[in-house]
Amino acid sequence: MYEIGMEIEAWCGQCKIYRRSAINSLNTDGSIDRVTCLYCNTARNYRPSAGEKTTTESEPALVEEDHLTALIRALLREELELGTAKIADKWIGGKLILRPGKPGLQEKEVPIDAFFHKIIMLRDRLRVLEQQINANDKLSEPDKIQLQQYITRCYGSLTTFNVFFKEQKDQFVGQKSE
Repeated sequence: MYEIGMEIEAWCGQCKIYRRSAINSLNTDGSIDRVTCLYCNTARNYRPSAGEKTTTESEPALVEEDHLTALIRALLREELELGTAKIADKWIGGKLILRPGKPGLQEKEVPIDAFFHKIIMLRDRLRVLEQQINANDKLSEPDKIQLQQYITRCYGSLTTFNVFFKEQKDQFVGQKSE
């Protein structure tokens, strides 16, 4: 089952290779409609690979390397609870419009779904960094605490983006005052 914002491997016509991509929209049957390449940020219609086909129960599933990689990433993400946050319904399909302050410069439109996906990736990488700090036996306890406080301040700097999250439990939380 696919969801908007989910990360998959998809062909990027701009990059001319399979790249990590975020799902922008789904068809009514739940299949992927549009994706955005997370490398070049180009949005396009999803194109399944030539080897991608449905299988019957009697026929073994052949898995291409790109699809196996995507499957492993999805399983790890699910196990580690990474990338599970959902975007608030009001933002689905929306756009961020970046308008320069200088006249005559071109504005840039970014799909909010793709922007939200980048926020989730940043949050997940901060969580992994926290885990690595806690598990590191070469760091002293004071060093671990100092690095943890720095990460907490990073979370605090990102609270502006909490407006995009559907569930409050997924939002960034900075340092709490005592």
